[in-house]
Amino acid sequence: MTRTKYILIIVALSLLFLLPRIPKLGYDFTNTDAFRWHIRSENFLNAIRYKKLADTYQRYHPGVTMMWLNAAVILVTYKYQLTYTNTPKSLQNADYFPILDGISKGAIVAVLLVMLIFQLILLSKIFNKKTALLYVFLICVEPYMIGINRWFHLTSLEVFFGFTSLLFLLYWHKYDKKMFMFVSAVFLGLAILTKTTTLMLVPILLVIFVSRFFKSHKREGIQYAALYFLTTVAVIFLLFPALWVDPIGVYKQLYDAIFLAVTDNVRSEMLPVYMQPFYYLIILGFKLSPFTLILAIVSVVSLRKTKDFYLQVMALSFLWFYFCFSVTEKKIDRYVLAMFPYLLIICAYYLSGLQKRLQLVYVLMSLVFLGYVTYVYFPHYFAYYSPVFGGTRVANNIGVYENGGAYFAEAAFYLNTKGRDKSTYVPNSFESFSSYYKGHSQREFDTNTDYVVNRLDIDRKSFDGVYCNKIDKTFGSKDLQVVAVFSCK
Repeated sequence: MTRTKYILIIVALSLLFLLPRIPKLGYDFTNTDAFRWHIRSENFLNAIRYKKLADTYQRYHPGVTMMWLNAAVILVTYKYQLTYTNTPKSLQNADYFPILDGISKGAIVAVLLVMLIFQLILLSKIFNKKTALLYVFLICVEPYMIGINRWFHLTSLEVFFGFTSLLFLLYWHKYDKKMFMFVSAVFLGLAILTKTTTLMLVPILLVIFVSRFFKSHKREGIQYAALYFLTTVAVIFLLFPALWVDPIGVYKQLYDAIFLAVTDNVRSEMLPVYMQPFYYLIILGFKLSPFTLILAIVSVVSLRKTKDFYLQVMALSFLWFYFCFSVTEKKIDRYVLAMFPYLLIICAYYLSGLQKRLQLVYVLMSLVFLGYVTYVYFPHYFAYYSPVFGGTRVANNIGVYENGGAYFAEAAFYLNTKGRDKSTYVPNSFESFSSYYKGHSQREFDTNTDYVVNRLDIDRKSFDGVYCNKIDKTFGSKDLQVVAVFSCK
């Protein structure tokens, strides 16, 4: 492959990455936590501005990377408004929120693209160019990956930072380039600053260190590991101002958060007992494209013969994450995204060994399927459920469908046409609706309520009509309507 052709393919893949992730950003939906993270970002920015550094601790996740990124967005957009408008608008303004939310999500997509290019370069050295390019292609076209990448949320940043850290360390393992070991430590720090559940990656990193030490027979191996994790701790400390003033208090809260991340979740109680151990296996079946699912099964079976250490690390990582998520009480579908990169690189490695004709057929079928998913779900790619298993309808029937804020924006835009003097009660996903609604959003039902907006979810398989029983309009994908507007008057 010539250098020019290689660069053209990278450009094409970058466009393929952006094409389904950018259109309608901000005017598509806001996930249930998004508005809260916007507020936390403002608080984070103000804490730095007014030197109240302890207040940069906003949430136990801790979400620091996203707050730094969004604080920059808030600062730039505020200064722009101050320069070109008389009165800067706030998040509570339903006309302004979609603009800010779109820019914020666009900033996350841009960071993800940069990390994906890092991953491409590293994978081309760890494996080969074809495997790396096919991996990036799979990342670009997987519907659920596209969907979560469009969220204003920690998940995508956590997954991309963590996987990039692993790849830098594998590069160090293979080529003994010490700089890459320290870069890996930096990315690990960024991943932990995004969400503490990234610490699940540490045992895998230790396996890489142990292997490298046996490979080189160098006694200074323990020193390398110590320097690596000290660098990670230093990155966390430097980028988290709350640690500067109260390190013991913050670390204690973060330690407690590790246990909060895996317990105390009511959704797991809603799943049938027999389903809980296999929940993430079921979600993988529903959330992977049919072609990737088949390829994944064949690829995993073929792993029995591999002696490639780096492929074995990918398989071990996938199994480790699956085990950790499966034994914890929390059962949330988006957690499965953490397993995607490891499974997709295994698929890409196997696919790269097939005939070019078969590779081309697979690529074309995947693109056609992405077109189908776009037709059915756009812009709510995260609401995708594989048609092979019956799509959203079957997922809802068996109790694994999760809404995540889908189609509330459409309901709000519809009710905005009814006038600003209307009151709407939203018993679930309040922020997903109120961020776009120009009328009066209610957290409690009363005699003044004009409309009720409710949704199907893991705890609700049908619209109940408890408060008002006249459905005015419904919203959803082509296969199932999942949000309903009830008229009360």
